[in-house]
Amino acid sequence: MHMTPIKMIGRFLVSGIFLLLSACGATPATSSSSYTPSEPSEVDNEIVIKEEFEAVWNRMVRSLATSYFVVNNISKESRLINVSFSSANPADYIECGTVHRSYARSGARESLEYKYTENTTYREGRGIDRSGLSAIVAAIDRKTDVEGRINIYVAPNESGATEVTVNARYVLNIRRSGTEYEINSISGESTVSGQVYPSTETVGFTTNQPNRNSDGVSCHSLGKLEGEILEMACAR
Repeated sequence: MHMTPIKMIGRFLVSGIFLLLSACGATPATSSSSYTPSEPSEVDNEIVIKEEFEAVWNRMVRSLATSYFVVNNISKESRLINVSFSSANPADYIECGTVHRSYARSGARESLEYKYTENTTYREGRGIDRSGLSAIVAAIDRKTDVEGRINIYVAPNESGATEVTVNARYVLNIRRSGTEYEINSISGESTVSGQVYPSTETVGFTTNQPNRNSDGVSCHSLGKLEGEILEMACAR
C-alpha cells in the first residue's frame, strides 16, 4: 500500500511526539535518612548540703517560686516538691543523637545533618504524578520542644546535713508539617499540590534512664536542668 507524503509526515509527527514524551518523562526525586545515637553519660543529680533541713527547704521553695518553673505541689511532710518546665530549645537540656538526610533529583544532590532535638526543614521525594511528567516532592517543616516534670526530694540525714535529689521526666515533642508540590520535568515549574498531613512524635525518658521510641531514637539528659535546681538549693 502506497502512502501519500501527507500521511507519511503525519506518522512521523506522531512518532516524534511519542518519543519526545517518553524522553521527557519525570525522574522521581529520591530521599533517604539515617540515625546515629549518642552515648549517654551519668548525670550528677544528688547533693549533700551541710545545713539544717529548714534552711535548705525554705531556700529551695523561695528560689523555685521566682524561677521559670511552674510549682505543682509542695509537701514538706513528704519532703517532696514537684515542678513543671517547658522549653522551645530542647538541645539546651537533652541529647538524642544525629540525623543525616540526602535528597536527589535529576542529578542534583543535597545532604543535611542535624541534631534530633533541633528544628529543621528538608525535602522528601514522593514518586511521580499520574501523568508521569512531574516529580512529587514534599517540603517538610520539623519543629521540636521539650516539656516535663521534676521531683525534688529534700530531706535531713543522720548527720544533720540535708540531702537534695532531683529526678526529671522529659518528653521531647517532634511535630512535622509541610507542603507537597509537583516539579514538571519539561518546564521545571513547581506547583503546589497539597499539604503534608501534620504528625507528632514523642520520646519520653527520665534522669539517668534513657529510653528509645518505636523508631529506635534514644534520648538522655545533659544534666543542665538538674544542675540548675541543685544550685538553687545551695545558693545563699
